Amino acid sequence: MKVKRAHKPAFPTNVSFFYDTLMADAVEFNGGPLKYKDRAAAETAVGNRYIRMHPETEVELEHFYDACTEYFDVNVHFNIQGGFKQRAGKLLKAFKQFDVKSVCEVGIGVGTHSLMLAQQGYNVTVTASKDKAFDFFLWRLEKYSVPIRIVQKLTGKFDCVFFLDVIEHVWDPLEFIDAMAMHSNMLLFTQAFGWHDPEHPEYGGYPYHSDFSFHKVQMHLHSLGYHKQKLQMAFPPHVYRREATA
Repeated sequence: MKVKRAHKPAFPTNVSFFYDTLMADAVEFNGGPLKYKDRAAAETAVGNRYIRMHPETEVELEHFYDACTEYFDVNVHFNIQGGFKQRAGKLLKAFKQFDVKSVCEVGIGVGTHSLMLAQQGYNVTVTASKDKAFDFFLWRLEKYSVPIRIVQKLTGKFDCVFFLDVIEHVWDPLEFIDAMAMHSNMLLFTQAFGWHDPEHPEYGGYPYHSDFSFHKVQMHLHSLGYHKQKLQMAFPPHVYRREATA
C-alpha cells in the first residue's frame, strides 16, 4: 500500500504522538469521517454482526473477525481514550523494569502501541492480519517510515510477547498461550472482564468465545513454568516470566 506524499513527515519523538494523531490519520485513511460516531455505536454494530454470523467453529470465528469492518471504528475510538494512552507508559515501565529490547505484539488492532514502541527504539515485530484495522496500520507505518517487522507466522524468540485484550477473543486461550510460550519467556497481556457467559454471548457489543475462566489461564501459565511478576505501578498489566528455556 503506497502513500503518495510530496515528502514524508519528520519522525516524531514524543510518546503520545501516535495516539494524538490517530483520529486525524483515521479520517484521512478512511476518506472521510468514521461510520460510527463513538465506541458504543461501533461495539453495538460488532455485536449485531456476531449475532448474524453466529460463528460456531474456529474457522467461522476467524472469518467473522476478517469480515468485521466495524472493528476498525471500535479500535480507533478505543485507542484515543485516555485509559488506552496510559497503557503506553505502563508498557514502557514494564519493559524497562525487565530490560526488554525485542517485542512481538499479537493481535495489534490498529497498532498504536507497536508504532510507539518502535518509535522509542524497541525492536518490534507484529503478526499480520487481513482486516481494515491492519490495512490502516500499514498505511501509518509507511506514512511515518516506522521500522517494524511484519510476519505471517511467528518464528524465533523475543524478550517479550504481548497481547492486549486479545486472549478473550481467541477460540482456545490455552492453545493460544502454548503458542505464545514457544517464542518468549515473558508474556505481558491484559484481558477485558466479561469472559464467556452462555447466557450473554456478547459483553458490551464484544463477542467473547472462551469457556475458560481467567483462573484456568493462570493455572496453565504456572504449569508452563511462568510466574506472575510484581510491577511498580498502579493497575498493571499481567506479566508472567519463567526461567530461560532452550
